[in-house]
Amino acid sequence: PESMLLLNSDTLIAADSSRDLLLQLDLQTKQAKVLLGGSGGGDRTGQLYKARIDDPGRLVAASQTLLYLLDRKNRKIKRIDLKKSTISTIAGDGGAHQDGIAKNAGFTYPRGMAFDGKHTLYISDAGSHTIRTIDLSNPDRTVTTIAGTPNQSGDLDGAALSAKLNRPDGLVFDGANNRLIIADV
Repeated sequence: PESMLLLNSDTLIAADSSRDLLLQLDLQTKQAKVLLGGSGGGDRTGQLYKARIDDPGRLVAASQTLLYLLDRKNRKIKRIDLKKSTISTIAGDGGAHQDGIAKNAGFTYPRGMAFDGKHTLYISDAGSHTIRTIDLSNPDRTVTTIAGTPNQSGDLDGAALSAKLNRPDGLVFDGANNRLIIADV
C-alpha cells in the first residue's frame, strides 16, 4: 500500500496504488473489502461502489467518517464521506500548477498531504516543487501556494515563497507548535 490510515481501533484504510483502489480492513475479524476503485484506474465520483481513482496516494481523516485522498494521476484531491458512501472532487481540474478557486486549481503531481485538524489541508505538489493549501472553511475552497517557487526545483532556504524545494513529499502538521514539517527529496 502507498498509504495507510488507522481510522479507529478496529478499522484501517489502505491506498493500493498498484491496483487503483482503497481497501477497508477490519482489524478484529481480519477481513478486507474494497472500499472504492479497482484495476484500470479512472476518474469517477459519486457512490463509492462505482467510483474510480488513478494512483491513490496519501489519506488523511478529518473525522471518523470524512477522509481526504490524493488522486495523483488525475491530479485531484478527493473527499470521501463514509457515512453517505460517496466520493467527490474538492480541488483540481487535472491541469498543471494553478492557484485559485479549487474547481479551477491545478496540481502537477500531488504527493503528500496533512490536515491541521481545523479547516486547512496542506498538499505537497512534487511536480511543481511547491507546498499548497486548501482552505476548507471557504465555500470556494481556495488553493494557495505557501512555499516554494512554482516549477523551479532546487535547495534554497529563505522566505517561504522564494525558497526552492525539490519534489517535496511527506508532510506532518504539528498542531502543538503550529508548524508544518516537510520531507523535501
